[in-house]
Amino acid sequence: MKVSPYNYLQEIYRHDPWKMLIMCIMLNQTSFKQVDPIRRKFFKKYPNAEVTSKADPNKMKEMIRTLGFYNRRTATIIKFSKQWLGDWKNVIDLYGIGRYASDSWKIFQEYNYDIEVTDKELTRYLAWLKNEGITN
Repeated sequence: MKVSPYNYLQEIYRHDPWKMLIMCIMLNQTSFKQVDPIRRKFFKKYPNAEVTSKADPNKMKEMIRTLGFYNRRTATIIKFSKQWLGDWKNVIDLYGIGRYASDSWKIFQEYNYDIEVTDKELTRYLAWLKNEGITN
């Protein structure tokens, strides 16, 4: 798969769906500029859903404090990770997964490029795919 010039976190973590969705949760109501500096450190301490589901919320809060909404975001990440480990069928049913993360899942995990998105960056990515002649 050809890589876009945009450096989207969903594209970077496409190979690990759990991490890709964690990036979507982190990006919710914040920006790449805020998430990018902490993502490597976060995944070094919390490399997978098993570890993250058992995380100490106070330690995680400190790590993601700069993203804002750190109490809610920490609770969401932990609860999402617990559900990820369970039996689920649709990504939208997982805790903390809204339209943006669901659309990202469809694009970066299911390779569905024929969807209507509302996020400007996802719209930009889909336009780039179309321009590159990459369709499904």
